Amino acid sequence: PIAALEPALTRLARALPTLLEGETGGNVHRAKSGPLAQPDTAVTLASELGALLIPPTLKDLVLARAASGQPLSLVVAPAPELGRVPFGLLGLGKAGVHLAHGAVVRLGASAALLDPVRRREPGRLDQQVLTVIDPCDDAPLLAKNGLNQAGVTGWAWLQDRPLLSRHDHLQELSKAMHLAKEATADELSEALRTTDAGVFAYIGHVWNVSDDVTANASLVLSGGMLTAHQLLYDPERKWPMPSRVALMGCGSGGAHAPEWLGLAPASLWAGAQIVAATAWDLIDEADSWRLADEVVSVLIRPDPAAEWRERFIRHLAAWKSHPDPCPSPLSWGAVQFVGLGPR
Repeated sequence: PIAALEPALTRLARALPTLLEGETGGNVHRAKSGPLAQPDTAVTLASELGALLIPPTLKDLVLARAASGQPLSLVVAPAPELGRVPFGLLGLGKAGVHLAHGAVVRLGASAALLDPVRRREPGRLDQQVLTVIDPCDDAPLLAKNGLNQAGVTGWAWLQDRPLLSRHDHLQELSKAMHLAKEATADELSEALRTTDAGVFAYIGHVWNVSDDVTANASLVLSGGMLTAHQLLYDPERKWPMPSRVALMGCGSGGAHAPEWLGLAPASLWAGAQIVAATAWDLIDEADSWRLADEVVSVLIRPDPAAEWRERFIRHLAAWKSHPDPCPSPLSWGAVQFVGLGPR
């Protein structure tokens, strides 16, 4: 019953760095001092949510799979109220066991959208990545010449691949032997149509408007935007997405909206099979940049969601053992894999 669930969802919302209604700041401090910032309080909240959300039959099955080491494939089609729930973190009523220990979790968009995606020829698994990174001049994530300091220029999958960024980064990228151009809408459209990359990775600002107009959610580019609406209604195929897409920006998943027509499902409609997105706002710090590198590295594997499950479990174990230096679920807990499995 929603009346029983609402108090736990309210505590979850207050634990996340996404701005609450009426807030103008202080959201990062609130999240870093909230229940997802420390293992004991995170486990308590995850256990409460798990008890409310996971049916007993499924709980027994997942516990059995966790014990056998053979995770089941679990597709979750979340109601809007559950769009920001970190499903892999949900407790199963047994100490130290979470949903990720016994299940590979994927988010399923609407059946009407997934059916034509399923009927397509599967996209080829290609390790070439087309990347847009920190493209917005008006609200930069990194200072000029800051890519190397953040470790970006050392990402293995980024070397000598097509890349778009804001003007201030182009000189630094050219020194690192990248094929870099300015991240305008025209350049991105041209790159999507001509590079034949297997993965598209966007690492930058996501503009989320009212939940009532989710198709206006946008990737912020240099001097413009790419909206979900353009991906959903594109008769000229100006924005053909490759089979794997990473949208590493604040709340890019958008599953909390009344109609889930934001950037993640729109990318599926535009050609993707699997989309990695985020359930809530990311905190702009080193952990988020390392997370972006890790997620894109996973997308070039045969089954990204299965690979991410293993990394999720490692992150969880490391954080429980050493919560101070290790990143908390506020970063890696936000990642969602939306769409179909590899077969």
